[in-house]
Formats: sequence, C-alpha cells, structure tokens
Amino acid sequence: MVITNSILRQFCRRDEKRNKPTDSTSICSDCNGKNGPDDMIRFKMKNLVQKVHKRVNILSQSVSGLIDYLTYDDTFDNIHVRRSPKKLLYGTFNDEEHYEKVEEYIRLSKPLHGEEGLRALGFGYRAVSCDVHRVQDEEGEEKKVENEISVFQEDCDDCVTKLFHVEANTMITLNNRREFIADYDMYEEVTRLCQEYSQEVMAKEANLHWLTICDDQKGVPIRLLQTCKMNAETDTMIIITGNGKVKAGNFSRQHLLVTGLEASTALSFVREAFNKDMNIILVDPNVRGEREGMDTFTKSLNASLQASADDRFFYILAHSAGGGQIVNYLRENDTFLNRIKAIVFTDSTHNLQWVKNQPHFHQYLQSNSCVYFKSSLGECENLQKNKAAQKIATDQFWKHRFGDIETFWADTHEHSLSNWFSRKYIWEHFDLYLNDFN
Repeated sequence: MVITNSILRQFCRRDEKRNKPTDSTSICSDCNGKNGPDDMIRFKMKNLVQKVHKRVNILSQSVSGLIDYLTYDDTFDNIHVRRSPKKLLYGTFNDEEHYEKVEEYIRLSKPLHGEEGLRALGFGYRAVSCDVHRVQDEEGEEKKVENEISVFQEDCDDCVTKLFHVEANTMITLNNRREFIADYDMYEEVTRLCQEYSQEVMAKEANLHWLTICDDQKGVPIRLLQTCKMNAETDTMIIITGNGKVKAGNFSRQHLLVTGLEASTALSFVREAFNKDMNIILVDPNVRGEREGMDTFTKSLNASLQASADDRFFYILAHSAGGGQIVNYLRENDTFLNRIKAIVFTDSTHNLQWVKNQPHFHQYLQSNSCVYFKSSLGECENLQKNKAAQKIATDQFWKHRFGDIETFWADTHEHSLSNWFSRKYIWEHFDLYLNDFN
C-alpha cells in the first residue's frame, strides 16, 4: 500500500485540529523534544501506518475465518481416533492387524442380517445346559439336542443359549468380549446381527412376521413383529422394549452378547404367549431414533388396535421407557383403556402425576390390573435371598410418582434383566385375567 506525502499531511492536519497537544514536548520520544512540522508529519505518519496495519490484520483474520468456515470439510469428524485397543482381537498381534480385521468384519457384515451375518463373522449361538440338565453320551461328550432348548430353558435360569466364537470354540463372556468383539463399530454391527437373529428365532418359534405399518419416506419404515394370522377370537400380548438402540423384542444388547438369548430378549414371553394361543405383537419404537420414539409408538399401537376385534383384550408388558410410552398413549387414547386387562411395568419411567386430571386412568394405574417389578439399586442388601415376588414397602416419594401400585423386587440388580428374573411372576399376574376372561 502506497501512501503519498500529501495524503499523510492531510491526515496530520486533520488530527492536529482534533487533538492539539497541550505540551509542546509531548509529541513523541522520536522527535527528541522538537515539535517542528517535519517531526509532526513523521509522528503522524508512523501512527497512521500502525493503525492501518492493525485494521488490515483484523480484516485478514476475519476473511481467513470466513474462508475456513465456507470450505470446512467435516468428512473426518465422525471417525474414531485410532488409539491402541484395550484388547487385541483374536488372531491379531499388533494394532495394525487389529484394525485391519475390524474393517474386514464391518465390510463383511454390512450387507448381511441375522444368523447369516453372524456365521460370516465366525459367531454362532449354542445351547448351554446346566449340570443338572446336561445330556451326555457314552463317551462323556455333550449331545446337541436341538429341540431340548425349548424344553429345559423355560424353568431353569442356568440353561441358556449363548454366543460363541466358532473358530476359538469359546463362549463370549463379559471378561473376554473385547478379545472377539472390538468396541465401537464392530460392537454396533455384531449387536445388530444378534438382535436380528433373536427376532428370527422368535419369528420361527411363534410364527411371527414383519408387518409394515408406515412407510412415509420420513425415515426407515415402521414395522411390527406380530403373529402371521392374527386370530380375532383370541387376546393379544403386546411387548414394549425400552429406548436406545434395542430393537423389537430385545431388552439389552450387551446381555445378548455375554449373558444369553433368553435373558436379554422377549423370547420366553413369546414362547409362553404362543403356547397360550395368544396373538403376539412386538413393538419397535426405536426404529426411527429416540426423538421419534413416541410418534412411532403411537402409529404402532393404532395399527395394533385395528388388527384385533373390538371384543378382545390386550395384555401389556412395558419395560423401562416403554412404560412411559404406553401411559402417554393412553392419556390421549383413553377409549383403549377399556380393552386392556392387565399391565406389567418393569422398571417403568411413567409418572402418575401425568394423569392426575384423569380420575379413571389415575385409579386404573393403581388398581389390581397393574403391577410393577423393580430392579434393586442397592436398596435391598439381601436381594439374593429373596423371592422375585417379594412385595416392596414403598416410601412417599415412590407413592407420589407411582401411587399405590403393587410393587415387587425383580430379584436382580440389572435393569435390563428385570423381565427375565420376574417372568414367572409376570405370567402369574397375566394368568389371573386370562383365566377369568377366556
């Protein structure tokens, strides 16, 4: 930038008129106390150049920031920083091999579903019987009797179907999970496949199929996993999972990996409902994400009502956020309440205060038709010695939120396992009304 002497002189004269110094010696140290015209011009020129440089720097920084904002590439924002894994995957010996194998697993699993995907990754579910129910042949090796799973597991907490790594012939546990299933993307893919496999098992055992009830292009289709041919002459069991990334009929992704198929899903309830000739509906409220959960749930329940005759009844198992969803739904659709014979809440998030201005519904949530099973968070020190049906003496806080609903310990400290450990007593509650009204 070139600034001519004439222009500088004009700026200097203008500044002299605005700010005349009161002391002839206060011009600047560079003038050595002199206040001649040339010294004044040099001082003003120096001061002006500094101001111009400062403004140019500010402008340059602003333009640079704008360019960065307009040309910012967020491609790598969602990529995990590759830190050293807590545990190297089975068959790898360094970080590079570990991440190469993770990428290979993800590539293989993306287009696959359920059992097919698990097999491609080298995983599979196997029946693991307890010592009492283990069937051994003459050589002492365990027999693999496929139909025995549904026989002994219904009454034995120790007989389960567990996930195995086939090549290593190793059962996946909480302690070794990272050795076979890495965190982050691989965990997401394997849990997706396991949930889909559990749905395949439930569909096969109870003759269920997927019914699309909404495909409005606003997201993935909303579907129900329900009885293939809904019988208008029988009652219907509706099972509602909590929020998060669990899919229809699943209560816990982690327990599906490390605890067992029965304990982490609705499989035991599906089997029992099928044996009782009930229609079955598994709601999938998380299919469009947590923000759309209530809207998805509402569309699902509306479709469920249409699938059943007006004179048949519903039995609802509502877990965690599912309890809040069913209560919110009934607030807006109270005519449906007359068709519900029994509700079991397991660690539900609902609040009785939501319906304090709806006397009939307020009373119903505290009636004998509803029960609540609560997992322990340390309140019951001797929980392992108690029965699942042990009634809880609730305090004022609990009564303010849930009222006088009958509340029982679920015989577990694990929120996601409250349905599994309480299943016998849940069915005892439902059976009271099934026997009366069938």
